Amino acid sequence: MRRIVLNRRRLAAGAAILAAVFAAAAAFRQWVLPYCVPLPEEELARRIPARRFFDRAGRLLHSRPGFDYEWRFPVRLDALPAHLVEITLAVEDRNFYRHDGVDLAASARAFWQLLKHGRIVSGSSTVTMQLMNLADRRPRSWFNKLCQMELARGWEKKHSKREILEAYFNYLPYGGKLYGVEAAARYYFGRSASELNFAECTLLAGIPQRPNRFRPDRHPEAARRRQKTVLEMLVRRKLLTAGEAGRIYAEEPLRYRDFSLPLWRRAADPQFFELAERSAEAPLPERVTVTLDPELQDAALALLKRSVALHPSVHDGALAVLENRTGKVRALVGTLDFGALPAGQVNAAVAYRSPGSALKPFLFGEAVEGGMLAGDTVLDDSPLLYGGYRPGNFDGTFRGRVSAETALAESLNTPAVRLLRSLGTERVKRTLSRFGLWRPGAPAPDKLGLSLALGSLDVTLLDLANAYRAIASGGIHRPFLLLEDTAAPAGTAVWSAGSCEMLASMLRSRALPGAGGLPVAWKTGTSNGNRDAWCIAFTPEWTVGVWFGNKDGTPSPDLVGGPLAAPAAGAMMRTLYRNAPPPEWPEAHREITALCRRSGLRPGMFCGETFPGAVVRGIPLQSCRDCRREANAKAPKPTAVVTPAPGTYRAEAGGGVRFRLDCTPAEVHFYLDNRYQGKIAAGSDLMLAPGTHRLLFWGGDGYRAASMEIRVLPPRNAERKKAPEPSGPGAGTADPVT
Repeated sequence: MRRIVLNRRRLAAGAAILAAVFAAAAAFRQWVLPYCVPLPEEELARRIPARRFFDRAGRLLHSRPGFDYEWRFPVRLDALPAHLVEITLAVEDRNFYRHDGVDLAASARAFWQLLKHGRIVSGSSTVTMQLMNLADRRPRSWFNKLCQMELARGWEKKHSKREILEAYFNYLPYGGKLYGVEAAARYYFGRSASELNFAECTLLAGIPQRPNRFRPDRHPEAARRRQKTVLEMLVRRKLLTAGEAGRIYAEEPLRYRDFSLPLWRRAADPQFFELAERSAEAPLPERVTVTLDPELQDAALALLKRSVALHPSVHDGALAVLENRTGKVRALVGTLDFGALPAGQVNAAVAYRSPGSALKPFLFGEAVEGGMLAGDTVLDDSPLLYGGYRPGNFDGTFRGRVSAETALAESLNTPAVRLLRSLGTERVKRTLSRFGLWRPGAPAPDKLGLSLALGSLDVTLLDLANAYRAIASGGIHRPFLLLEDTAAPAGTAVWSAGSCEMLASMLRSRALPGAGGLPVAWKTGTSNGNRDAWCIAFTPEWTVGVWFGNKDGTPSPDLVGGPLAAPAAGAMMRTLYRNAPPPEWPEAHREITALCRRSGLRPGMFCGETFPGAVVRGIPLQSCRDCRREANAKAPKPTAVVTPAPGTYRAEAGGGVRFRLDCTPAEVHFYLDNRYQGKIAAGSDLMLAPGTHRLLFWGGDGYRAASMEIRVLPPRNAERKKAPEPSGPGAGTADPVT
């Protein structure tokens, strides 16, 4: 009896321990495990959605698939029809709002049906479990199903039911590469999910069970049978009557789109849209409005292709069109054939290349801003040599003294190099940096040296065009924009409006080829070795940048900015102004004043003839130094006499005073008391008798005469002791009297 009681106590204790273990395990599973499992949030986050790009008129320009080429367009839950949500939950998870991620009743039912029929009759995966399966795909097994259940419970602990349902509708598969109900609605019915009728919602709700089997574009009959099954389920759930279900199936239309027509427009060249996405500072929505004007883009591409066709050794080109007021890029061609090998996908508009003389306006503009020159200022175009650097002009000739306007318009090299030397490379670097042209990692200014004036700093076409746009905008530099709805950023004031007006006037002194006489400011550039040909042209409204070259750097004699790039820029300007002329250029910050005829600078006291010329109001122009130097060069040099020196001297006993001549030049004409004595050389002795004498020394042509008066006193009385001979100039020859 005692043994029986003991065994019962042991059994009770064991049962209690077992119950405690099960209770602890249940508590751990309920309250601890959901917070311990690693959730697949990063996996969902990296599945970026598809995106559509529209122009400002609302026309679709380009569609880009998302992660793994999926077409998925996120949509908010409150933007979906309420009946679509109800139908989907009725089909997939009718207890969605009552479970914690795992529907135990549905799981038990599915397990019983499996045992009874020997096959899967109904599923037990909840909406949350399906979402976890989409994020963390694993082979089907009992263990992986248990893992999926715990992931679902963990997800429910961290996210609200609304967030889960919204994610579910955005990641659910609908056949092929269609993910999310919005993409499915657009692909199958050509409309947004918010515009679907009840019948269309029932058809979409049935597709996710077997997405590729029930997609209506390929299997319309199977899709209709699945729709009928969904309607029957709604009747069983008492969401519809049998009559309503029959009417919906028989009468309510399924408004399919024409599947023979492509839906997602893909641009032949997606480079602009890729660049626009990279420029965004915040995540972009599914629908993006870009600054691109498709008509201008097509015109730019056709223009480049026509130009390249005329030059067999040139294979690539790029063109940018910027709206000056807003900074919005209205056209940007970076390649002529995106599919061409090997470099068709290289965007030449943002590739760093040598701009040649296209950098010169920034040297001249900085000099104008500093009051160093105006358009009429005379510069020196003559051979020069700095160390081992000997720059020359493109045509191998030199023009001598030319105006700054001519030097810039004709792209003369030696005036630009002299100007850079006057400005200093550090100052020019600061200027180019403020214009967005000196990129991080560029060589130091001292390494580029004076060749910086000729374009040794690599820049991109888009950055260079935007820098010229700042000149057209009164010296305010702002980043360019590729997204239409982006607010214009704050700008950096680099130069005054007057300096920009002066520079623009200098750059439009010659007509732009191909522009049909339009008043356009422009500058070309040709890189060293004929590898790049550039032209940047602008009006008060538009800036156009053109580049031609070969992406692999192959040189060509045709790659010269003037003959190749300038006509293309002119043709693009003519396209921009095909319906109206450009506005007048601003002149409010310039004034007319007298300038020195010789230097083109503010006249000084030595200047003679002047002429009226334009200067920047508020920036004092440097005064002329040429005329001062010339006047000083023409003025006679003084005849310098060290000894004798003017003064009073005591004659020696029995004679006069002897001086030793010290003078410049070494030989002079000597006049004594207004009588010419002839030429005497430095070191000669001069004897002056007692009395007052006037001496004049003249060095000849180119020298001014030097005159002086010397008084010689008679010797002292004989009884007085002879005074010691003096030292210093003329020592031993005179006794000065003080």
